[in-house]
Amino acid sequence: MSLRRAYLGVDLRGLALFRIVFGANLVAFFATQLCDRGHETFFSDVGLMPRALAIAHGPDVGAFSFFFATGSPAEAAALLIGCSLASFSFLVGYRTRTATWVLLLAIASLRARNPFVLNSSATIASLLLLISVGLPLDRVASVSARVRRAAGDGGPGSYSMRV
Repeated sequence: MSLRRAYLGVDLRGLALFRIVFGANLVAFFATQLCDRGHETFFSDVGLMPRALAIAHGPDVGAFSFFFATGSPAEAAALLIGCSLASFSFLVGYRTRTATWVLLLAIASLRARNPFVLNSSATIASLLLLISVGLPLDRVASVSARVRRAAGDGGPGSYSMRV
């Protein structure tokens, strides 16, 4: 066993467990926002913080958000459904890296749209997603791993970080 693999190696099963648990947490968050009418209350012009107020007086003045492009509750719900699909893709391991970037942008957009809804857990989730971009989260227990195995691209093995 090489020194690099001994000290910098990562067990891929642990990364898969992290992806599944964190993805389930994100799915639950977006589902809660949809089911509790959070899209109408917090992310539309009908709710507590209309776009004009958020852009002019929010704590992140000048911040970018996909939710600034929408004002109606139906459009906010459509964006949250897209976020839910990205989190489900992250959960099952389908195009995990793309889903990670989409979720990172989604959480940043939610935070910029109404910073009073999200707490420091959004910052932690953003940091975990940013770290996850460089990790092989889809190598084990994922849709992508099953497709690779069917194509004959080898087994899971272990992963060693390049330094």
